[in-house]
Amino acid sequence: MLRPTIEQTIIDLEWITFVNTLRGTHHHKSFTKAKYVQTSIRKDKFWDICANFVHMVEPILVTLKTFNGKQLIMGREWLIIKTLE
Repeated sequence: MLRPTIEQTIIDLEWITFVNTLRGTHHHKSFTKAKYVQTSIRKDKFWDICANFVHMVEPILVTLKTFNGKQLIMGREWLIIKTLE
């Protein structure tokens, strides 16, 4: 499971250092979002939402891989459709 690794990355002091290096007109907004992520990532509710998302999307990915020869190439298909437009 990725939870411990992701939590460790987000609560690491280097994450805070990285966020503090963000500059420009959106610095305050970026810092606020980063703090929100840091708080959210520690809550079980966030991980429940992730698990539900995976549960909903997994059948779609399996189907796409089946039709795409076991390789997920949805991005290439989207590019072809956009090019045809």
